[in-house]
Amino acid sequence: MTKNYADRRKFIRLDTVLPVEFRILNSTGQILLDWTQGFTNNIGKGGICLTINNIKEQAVLILEEKSAKFYLRINLPLKDKPIECYAKTAWLSKVKKEPFNQFLVGLDYEEIVDSDRQRLLDFAKFKKNFSGFLALFVIALCAVTIFSGIYNYKQYEKNKKLVFSLLENLKQISSLETQLNNIGQERTEVEVKIKNEKERNSQLEKRISFLQRPAKVTLSTEKKAAADKELFDLKKELELASLEKETLEQKLFFLTKTQTGAQAKLDILKKENMPLKKEVAQKMYHWLVVHQNQRTGLVSSFEGDSALKDGAFIYDQALAALAFTVNNEFDKAKKMFSFFEKAKRTNGAFYNAYYATSGDVMEYTVHAGPNLWVGIAIAQYVHKTKDTEFLPLVEEIAAWVIKLQNEDSEKGIRGGPEATWYSTEHNLDAYAFFNMLYKITNNKKYSTAAENTLNWLKKFAYSNSALPVNRGKGDSTIATDTYAWSIASIGPELLRSTGMDPDKIVEFAEENCLVNVDYKNAEGSAVAVKGFDFAKAEHIARGGVISCEWTAQMVLTYRIMSDFYKKLGVLETAQKYSDKARMFLSELDKLIICSPSAVGQGEGCLPYASQEYVDTGHGWMTPKGKQTGSLSSTAYAFFAYIGFNPLSLNGQCDL
Repeated sequence: MTKNYADRRKFIRLDTVLPVEFRILNSTGQILLDWTQGFTNNIGKGGICLTINNIKEQAVLILEEKSAKFYLRINLPLKDKPIECYAKTAWLSKVKKEPFNQFLVGLDYEEIVDSDRQRLLDFAKFKKNFSGFLALFVIALCAVTIFSGIYNYKQYEKNKKLVFSLLENLKQISSLETQLNNIGQERTEVEVKIKNEKERNSQLEKRISFLQRPAKVTLSTEKKAAADKELFDLKKELELASLEKETLEQKLFFLTKTQTGAQAKLDILKKENMPLKKEVAQKMYHWLVVHQNQRTGLVSSFEGDSALKDGAFIYDQALAALAFTVNNEFDKAKKMFSFFEKAKRTNGAFYNAYYATSGDVMEYTVHAGPNLWVGIAIAQYVHKTKDTEFLPLVEEIAAWVIKLQNEDSEKGIRGGPEATWYSTEHNLDAYAFFNMLYKITNNKKYSTAAENTLNWLKKFAYSNSALPVNRGKGDSTIATDTYAWSIASIGPELLRSTGMDPDKIVEFAEENCLVNVDYKNAEGSAVAVKGFDFAKAEHIARGGVISCEWTAQMVLTYRIMSDFYKKLGVLETAQKYSDKARMFLSELDKLIICSPSAVGQGEGCLPYASQEYVDTGHGWMTPKGKQTGSLSSTAYAFFAYIGFNPLSLNGQCDL
């Protein structure tokens, strides 16, 4: 056995081995040793060094025969096809005897394709430098991780600071409004007292004047003394009354001055509030953007509830797509619609929920309303962009819903193919959807479907003037969203022409669903918040709970009503509704939480409700977690901020 160390120095040492299969042939091609496995040790341009374990003595003798020829199959990582070549023995060295024998065999290539030779050499060079590259990569990765961590922390603190600035601004506004309200009440009381004192002074002056008149008859000494005493007492009383009036007037002056100063501060705070609101609204929108899964296009419906964290409910997806569309980020909306083109369906309908990361079905229930909202989102996209790529998909949804509608003799749309109940909410969705499709396609079947739906709503949803909107057919349960969506879907003008009073609808919602709750805000401070419950709170043991989404829907309702009265020229009523929209928008601001995830980076978002895991009154619970961000709440609040009505193609309204 010989060792050619000069030759071996030409080889490159490998940090890891490659499996090599070989057989040994004699000069005539006869097999001397059938398939055996070895491993690369060194690789060079002219040959290769193998480590061979536990071979028999007979095989060693064959290896020592330099006339023997090796037929090699060398397997490179991640390559399907091995490198094949012929080589002959250059040297042989026994390196281990116990517990098994081990040999190093140096081989010189006899036949090898040049490209394969280069591949082996390149691989060897890469492996030689890999540890250095790996160390650099690890260092770079650590640096990126540290930098990313610092950046994320700074972003989190920046976003959190923005939310806290808004909350502090709202707190000061609320404090000043309370102060102004108290001053106003006190001023009214003082003004009443001043008026009373003036009247009292006037009466005293008249009596004094009477007593001081020249006597027409001579009074007796006794009567004259009594008149003089009365006159003295009246003058004293007038003096005190005048002093009291003067004190009250001074108090009124200082109250007026304080009121003017407080009002000036309030005006400044409100001016500061508007850009803060706009920035927070855009941060809410960005919260939706960063949570979009880049593979499926879906957005998780909840951030913070571990049981729901990967769930993407299709109603929520529709809201996210609408937000992307109204914000002119059409590629993001298209990504979602592309998912729906390929998503698993049943008889043409989408399931209620899918997993955001994989796109697999999460909830195998099928309801009409969520499918209609997917259609509404696509219709809004088609209308705004004039891109008809997804029009066939939206018409497939329409065909499925019309089939459901035609199964009912009164043209109502059931909750789903397996449902027996009829929801006002779903039929309001359908009315808006069919009208949109008719405007886009000018196809009469959609206007007919819309008319059928409206007739059903007149008969079953608006059948009782004492209860302006039923939750469904034969269902008088109060559901706040049916009140808001009646205004948003049908509109005040058409509601009036059908015999409904939109003002009464709003008033009924206020009288029955408006609640005041104590809430711990993002700063950890307890604040009083006013908003709308899911149902009539007094009917539920849990007490009042604010639905952020449904409160945002009511904000849009107020904005729609304000626009309606502006067009009629009834400006006082228009202002009343506009003021309410602003007020409830500020109440929603109090409920903002900081995004709890690294993805959200502390950006403002809204929880589903003011309490976690409580009964909504409609068959489902609010999510778990006091810091659980809700897609539907955040998206609808964004719509409320910018004045976008998703249930109308002409959906922009003023504030």
